[in-house]
Amino acid sequence: MSLHPPRYSLPPPPLRPHPERVGVVFGATFRERAGALNIVLLALVFLTVLLQIIVPFYLASLAFGLSLGPALTLFYLPFSSQVWFFFQVLFTASIGAGVIANDVANRSITMYLARPITAADYLTSKAGAIALWLGIAVILPGLVGVTIVLSLGYVSLGIALEGAAGFLAVGLLTVLAFTGLALLVSAWSPKSSYAAAAIFGLLVGAEIVAAVIAAISSTTSVLYFSLEQDALAVAQWAFDVPGGPLHPAVAGAILGAVGLVTVALTYQKLSTVDSVAE
Repeated sequence: MSLHPPRYSLPPPPLRPHPERVGVVFGATFRERAGALNIVLLALVFLTVLLQIIVPFYLASLAFGLSLGPALTLFYLPFSSQVWFFFQVLFTASIGAGVIANDVANRSITMYLARPITAADYLTSKAGAIALWLGIAVILPGLVGVTIVLSLGYVSLGIALEGAAGFLAVGLLTVLAFTGLALLVSAWSPKSSYAAAAIFGLLVGAEIVAAVIAAISSTTSVLYFSLEQDALAVAQWAFDVPGGPLHPAVAGAILGAVGLVTVALTYQKLSTVDSVAE
């Protein structure tokens, strides 16, 4: 055994570039969410959406031939099903519940902020990872369905492009709102299990309460409080489905506002977290 004098003269290790430090948090968060439960939920989302797109187009082609007329409206069918919303809520709760709550519980968030990255960097990385997972679940199945019905000759290229644009419009707004809500709830929850229950309760509870109040009072404007109804209103506009009770522009603005406000509140919460020296 030998003793060595302390080497105080050694310089600190080189600091990695800022984008690389942010990318490490993003990559770790994205990989942590690739668990078996999330993969199963993602598969169920794909199966549900693809069946609700391909089967109606196939049946319509048998009845009317390849000239389907208002084929764009058939792309609305996945959104009109409560199954789509239910699986999206489950996936959001599973993906987003522990994104910040786990780091707060084990105090790893203080080490993240000492790398050094700012609270804005941390939030951007977490939000990006959750938004990417939600984008895969909310947007990608619809785009795959559009590609399949186009390749089978059920729709023209123009209708397919309109359908893809509709799925992108609805999907991006939904992803923004769901991502912000998941981040905010996770940041304020001491455990990921509490966050998961809160996310599920807020999304499903708002839909139930809004539907009950609207039915009792015969006031459709209360449906704006339901993110599902807001997404449906935007989808009805995107796919030319008439008769919606909500104005699509107002519903879309609400989805965007929910996403931006919840992200801002999450940042305010994270800015109060103390970091420790590395």
